[in-house]
Amino acid sequence: MTAPLNPIRNITRGQNLIMDFMQTVQLDHTLDSSLMRWADVHQEDTSGYTALYWAISHNNMHNIQLLLDHGCTLKVSATLNAPFCAVACNNLEVLAYFIDKGIDINIKKNGRTLLEYATGLRRTEIVEYLKQIEKKCILLRHST
Repeated sequence: MTAPLNPIRNITRGQNLIMDFMQTVQLDHTLDSSLMRWADVHQEDTSGYTALYWAISHNNMHNIQLLLDHGCTLKVSATLNAPFCAVACNNLEVLAYFIDKGIDINIKKNGRTLLEYATGLRRTEIVEYLKQIEKKCILLRHST
């Protein structure tokens, strides 16, 4: 279930490197930051999932941060974005990272907020976390 090998241009002294970028993230290997400038961070596998999807599903924070630093979008498939993917994968650490980076907790997927989505999937720990975040937001609004 990997994308075809993508040749990478000559990097140094005529060496051709081939990096199977999608296989690297699908198998939860750590991405090499020195090769990222040649990688297509928007590439999808044959099922339509991006590298960010695989990094989230494996809870690989190194790869998530590297992909975001190199400009990947938050779209992880045709119908899913990264915060909802974190909820679907029951990955609180990644969801908290996105929220710390400024993701709006009121974004919607099919009319449902992250909290409603997490509740529907019975992600109790994530539901409690999102409720705490909402309370903090309400307190901040009232204090200003």
